[in-house]
Amino acid sequence: MTHYNTDEVLGELRQRILTGTTQEELAHQLDISPQYLSDVLNKRREPGKKLLDAIGYERVVCYQQRYTS
Repeated sequence: MTHYNTDEVLGELRQRILTGTTQEELAHQLDISPQYLSDVLNKRREPGKKLLDAIGYERVVCYQQRYTS
């Protein structure tokens, strides 16, 4: 399973816009508001479950133990 960071997910959204779909059209296709999509693309909001589901991603949180010397 490949893991992606937020910038890579946003890159996919931006690529969809660059290939001929307007931001408003993409928002409509994803069943989200254009303002929400704009906020996500401009990093004012994190992509939520509905958006991630629509583009085939899910949020995964992991924890790592700190190693101290």
